[in-house]
Amino acid sequence: MPFLNLVNHEITMPPGSKLFIYTDGITEAENDARELYGEERMEAALRRVNTVEELLADVNEFVGGAEQSDDMTYMWLSRH
Repeated sequence: MPFLNLVNHEITMPPGSKLFIYTDGITEAENDARELYGEERMEAALRRVNTVEELLADVNEFVGGAEQSDDMTYMWLSRH
């Protein structure tokens, strides 16, 4: 896409670090009360979970029976 101005960056992840890249479908997941999962809840979950499956279980527990309103796209990288 010619209108995008992309810049390459390189990082070195130290041992024990995690990198989580996500779309707003995660943080804007709503429960039946129309409350958002939100960035603070996601950040707290990321500090205590070890896998993306555990994170998605936390999102699903928060959402409960509410219908999914957006896609949830993510990439989780970790270095052991």
